[in-house]
Amino acid sequence: MSLYIEQTGAGPDLVLIHGWGAHGGIWSDLAAELVKDFRLTIIDLPGLGRSPALDNGFTLENAITAIKAVTPDTAIWVGWSLGALITMALALNDKDRVKKMILIGGSPCFAKNENWPFATSAEVLNGFGNMLKTDYRKTLTRFLSLQMGDSSSARQVLRTQRLLLFKHGEPDIGALAEMLTVLKQTDLRESLNQLQVPALLIHGDRDTLAPVTAANYLEQHLPQARLFAIKGAGHVPFLTHTKMCTQAINEFCNE
Repeated sequence: MSLYIEQTGAGPDLVLIHGWGAHGGIWSDLAAELVKDFRLTIIDLPGLGRSPALDNGFTLENAITAIKAVTPDTAIWVGWSLGALITMALALNDKDRVKKMILIGGSPCFAKNENWPFATSAEVLNGFGNMLKTDYRKTLTRFLSLQMGDSSSARQVLRTQRLLLFKHGEPDIGALAEMLTVLKQTDLRESLNQLQVPALLIHGDRDTLAPVTAANYLEQHLPQARLFAIKGAGHVPFLTHTKMCTQAINEFCNE
């Protein structure tokens, strides 16, 4: 079993990992800019887009094993949402593989608990899990609509992404449920000080799924991190503020 990837462009290697419910096509606008300066490896996570589900189930460990099999030995990694969580976990697993990391809408812990208020409530995540069983199309569309923020381009972006969401067929519902479990159960806070990797945190200040306070926490606890907060952006600033994200990524990668 091998994950589907697209490789394009020339230059330093940049690997892009999408988030829950999406596929690699969500990067198309950003990729069109970055391909001018980088060799891009864009992955469909297991069970989504054109990648088959993992035979042994979706866990961080299993996903990392599958991702490492199809990516360059060393690269700069861009992870959005669940992809940001995977990027941090991969950097902990294989410190030489991640030269730098760019975490978009990232958080060390996506589920709110008694000592972590900077997240979505477990009830909301459980609600998405329950809705998957009855109407996964409506669930994914609703999840997408929650991510836009209040920028002027949000409505048009949402319309475009709704059309792209199922472009490559039906997602694996089991894989989506397993990914939600990873989002609910993973907490990397105690490991952040081990991530001796330069990190750029791109975050919308109107992100409701991973509040900007989670990015503030990452900036304070990752040894080499800095935050680039985008006013008016939600959980997908690379869609609503593509040029700003491109400029920030280029500057960071060229340092």
